[in-house]
Amino acid sequence: MPAAEMFSLVHLLSAVPHILCLYGVFCHIICKPRGPSEETIPLLDQNFLSFMPGIDRQELEELLTDEERWTCVVCDFGNLASDSTCNLCGALPAVNLDAVTLNSRQRAARRRKQWTRHIDTDGRARWIRHGDPSQLKTSWRIYTHVDPTNFQVMEEFVGGVATRPENRWPDMSTTPLQLHCRPIEDDKADASTTMLGTQLLQPIWEVLVAVSQLTFSSKYAWFLQQIAAMRVPFRQTHLEIKAARDHLLEGAKTELLELRGPLRCAIARHRFQGEAAIDAGAVQREWYTLVASAFMDPEKHLFQVTNQSDNSYFLASQSRDTESHDNLFRVVGRFIGRALLDGQVIPMHLNLVVFKAILGLPIVFEDLEDFDPVVYKSLTYILECANVDELALSFSVWTVEEDGSMTQIDLVENGRNIAVENHNRVDFVQAMVHHLVFDRVESHLAGLIQGLYDIVPPELLLVFDHKELELILCGLPVVDVVDWKLNAVTSPNLRHSDVTDWFWEAVEAMEPQDQAKLLQISTGASRVPVQGFKGLTSFDGRICYFTLNGVPYKAGAYPVVHACFNRIDLPLYPTKELLQDALRMLLLSDPTGFNTA
Repeated sequence: MPAAEMFSLVHLLSAVPHILCLYGVFCHIICKPRGPSEETIPLLDQNFLSFMPGIDRQELEELLTDEERWTCVVCDFGNLASDSTCNLCGALPAVNLDAVTLNSRQRAARRRKQWTRHIDTDGRARWIRHGDPSQLKTSWRIYTHVDPTNFQVMEEFVGGVATRPENRWPDMSTTPLQLHCRPIEDDKADASTTMLGTQLLQPIWEVLVAVSQLTFSSKYAWFLQQIAAMRVPFRQTHLEIKAARDHLLEGAKTELLELRGPLRCAIARHRFQGEAAIDAGAVQREWYTLVASAFMDPEKHLFQVTNQSDNSYFLASQSRDTESHDNLFRVVGRFIGRALLDGQVIPMHLNLVVFKAILGLPIVFEDLEDFDPVVYKSLTYILECANVDELALSFSVWTVEEDGSMTQIDLVENGRNIAVENHNRVDFVQAMVHHLVFDRVESHLAGLIQGLYDIVPPELLLVFDHKELELILCGLPVVDVVDWKLNAVTSPNLRHSDVTDWFWEAVEAMEPQDQAKLLQISTGASRVPVQGFKGLTSFDGRICYFTLNGVPYKAGAYPVVHACFNRIDLPLYPTKELLQDALRMLLLSDPTGFNTA
């Protein structure tokens, strides 16, 4: 959709004064130079910022809105003309659906619009199902109901100013979410509540549904504009987060749970104890990377791999110490919310069922293929086999406790004494799906969802589908060296040097994990943002391209990294072999820490 149409849709918000604080009109962005000009190139070590375009992620996305794109025939995602594969599903531009077998990632992406919201003739938001029906007619939606008096503040914003300022940042700590999981069998099921159980005004839904139908680029530009409006000016208040590397998770828990009021959306500066670096971007990126990795550590028992084929994670089953873990999951939720707010991509490869639950999107039986392919095949066999009685199943499941003991859990009342037969096998599969994706993780999931929406209003996320949200949060799944090279800046002494060619040839020859490590060493993050390498930023959220700065070669010299500015000072090696050896040594170094340049 052209940018003009997108802006006209957002201009509808001017007629809804109650929500101007969240859904302001897009301002016109004056295009700024997108790269360096020959007349303004100084020596990089004197003023490398002159190489940068002087725009932020929001302005960049608005500039990209009208760029030439190709639409993926597998998942209908719009990719830039320069993208060699689909950023959402990995398909090639000219793939022939009749001649290829889609992989599980592509099948999941192809289903991403199976359920969408629409405004019915009665003015209410309702779920509409598209495409072929699921193998099971039933879909499941995870939702919550909360006393609406806790959220009346959403209707008290007039002209962008809260009538009761003390309620602008409602504290939800005393109102834990109570999740429910109910089947959706028919089209036009009610979809007029958010994941916090709030009923939104009809004009709000009309705008949100209109935005949800835009291209991803337009939606993302809209989202960035809303996020920018939420941020508290640095001079008004800000966060100083000091982290100890040997107590990273404990420190993050303390910092995130103590966020109150406007501090939830305040700009943060990060420091690692005992290290001299001042946060100019890379320290924050590394903090997010390390904390995310700590959350996913199997020894923390927060997440577990359920899909061995793609190493995606689902919430670990509820432990005996449920209250403590629920608190930690609220920390995880707030961490994810802050990552979205700060525009950080994090290595949390969560299962699509988690993203669907976060957004309140209906879960279909086929989603279990992404959740756990082995379980999916087993349940499919139960549905299709000639005589399920021979499997000797009951409406119960055995689980392994933390101490190694086995516990039998009934899927329905007295389920262990109810045999699974041909006439009730659909009921069994439905009960098993309910148990797998909800019953065993209910309180953990509630904590994560509540923590996320402590930071980011659910209205801002529900315009995305689950695959789009994953892309925003986790970034691109692979390092595209062509895109990296295309959006890199080089100093004048490297402009026509063989060293530049040798560097990129060496990067192209690296294994994917080494490319990701080089990215982490040079930028502080191991993932590429959703906008690709053109979306790399510095401490202030401004675009800061990856930079190669040529420096004089001295025997034994190695590249020097300035991760806060996405920059490598690269010696002008006399041979390709010396450069390759230097990069190999660089990859052997610890990508974390800021005690050196």
